[in-house]
Amino acid sequence: MSPLPPSKRGWDTVQPDLMIDLSRRLAADEYHPIKNPEGIIDLGSAINGLMQQDLGPWVQRRLKGLPTAEHLQYNDTQGSAKLLQSVAGFMNWYFRCRKPLGQDNVLIANGVTTLLNSLAFNIADEGSAVLMPTPSYGMFSHDVVTRNSLHLVPVPCDDIVEERFRCSQGSARASSAWHSELVRRLERTFKDNLSTGRRTAAVLLANPENPLGRCYDPEVLLEVSRFCEKNRLHLVVDEIYAATAFSKHHSMLGLDLGSNAENVHVLWGMSKDFGCGGLRLGFLATYNAKLHAAMRTLSMFGWVSAWSATVASLILDDRHFLQNTYFPTLKRRLDTRRDQVMAQLAQLGVPFVSPEAGFFVFINLSRWLDRVPTHARRGSAELELLSRLMTNRVFLEPGQAFFSARPGWFRLNFGNDEKTVDLGLRKLAAFLQSVTFRESIDDAEDEVVLEKLGHASHQLGETTRFRRWRRQLCFGAGDDA
Repeated sequence: MSPLPPSKRGWDTVQPDLMIDLSRRLAADEYHPIKNPEGIIDLGSAINGLMQQDLGPWVQRRLKGLPTAEHLQYNDTQGSAKLLQSVAGFMNWYFRCRKPLGQDNVLIANGVTTLLNSLAFNIADEGSAVLMPTPSYGMFSHDVVTRNSLHLVPVPCDDIVEERFRCSQGSARASSAWHSELVRRLERTFKDNLSTGRRTAAVLLANPENPLGRCYDPEVLLEVSRFCEKNRLHLVVDEIYAATAFSKHHSMLGLDLGSNAENVHVLWGMSKDFGCGGLRLGFLATYNAKLHAAMRTLSMFGWVSAWSATVASLILDDRHFLQNTYFPTLKRRLDTRRDQVMAQLAQLGVPFVSPEAGFFVFINLSRWLDRVPTHARRGSAELELLSRLMTNRVFLEPGQAFFSARPGWFRLNFGNDEKTVDLGLRKLAAFLQSVTFRESIDDAEDEVVLEKLGHASHQLGETTRFRRWRRQLCFGAGDDA
């Protein structure tokens, strides 16, 4: 008997994609200083390794003497009442919650991905749309759409990097006529959906935003909240990078949302601010009691490990350690690393969006796109450039993974260990400089060679063909050339 196929809905999630191929290529040959020193250096994935050498030993010391047996037994699907208390307490303190969170306002699961998938299931009926300003975190599409039969609708904002996050004239309060350009675009997309008969259920955004590393002004956030309230939409805000922005971040939980507070839901977790992705812990703060009850019913699908719950409580409860050691050290290291990377990019002539949060920077490599031989492209020029970068042992996250409307943008992560990041940047610089150098001598050198070949009478066409031939040699033909 031949193998039975998966269900249609299961198979619909499997799509051939060059990005997936490149990700698998990275996973199969990722750099390790000892095990695979010639591997591909991952400068794309948003990894926070800045504090692991400090936090790891700190956790080990505090786990000593704790009873082991109880952590091997079943626990509540939410982790424990203690963890709920720890999360609510931490978020009340760090996010400066205007209305204090209690245990009944917090949901916990094995990652923000699980929570967002469950949240989408509970706030949007099948076929509904969720609006998302872009560029933004590409995996939102997976988290929201997979298994829920929803539509994630991008609202392109590539051309309004400043206006998207900031108030006109510096302050919305200074002018009653001020209106957010971001909200204008949300309104336009909302109306477009209405005209096609598709219902919009929610707006989803990240604050700080990924991959731009920018935070929204509180006035912009309030304007988005008012738009959602007017149109009876949920507002979902992922604040998973909150503690990497420090004073520049304004949480939705700290704003005066008025009567809309019950329809604004904030996600946060341990993987980015604390670099504890292995704990698999995500948190949702909501004042909507009915939504909380509905999601609590499904919490078994995101069961939290007892060990993870214990470690997280240890970290979140130690206010003295966080306030006097962890966060000041993280800020100092982040600022230093960010400044170093921006200086290197400026030296290379690579444009970028100056980040104020996160441990990544969105860089513009569009000037290098036309260096990819046209006949070699299996997919977009952006992914072909990435493929060539990977051949030179560096991986960056491409802009199209973030719904970027402008080709040639990449997310560069600098949160890994210092030696790995430095090596990756050197390899990236060598690649970009070598390609730039080859291009810079094309016009002069190609004409000389062509004249020697006796083709001066067909200068333009022959120059173009010769240049393409030489680029092919520079990049390496391979089996995809």
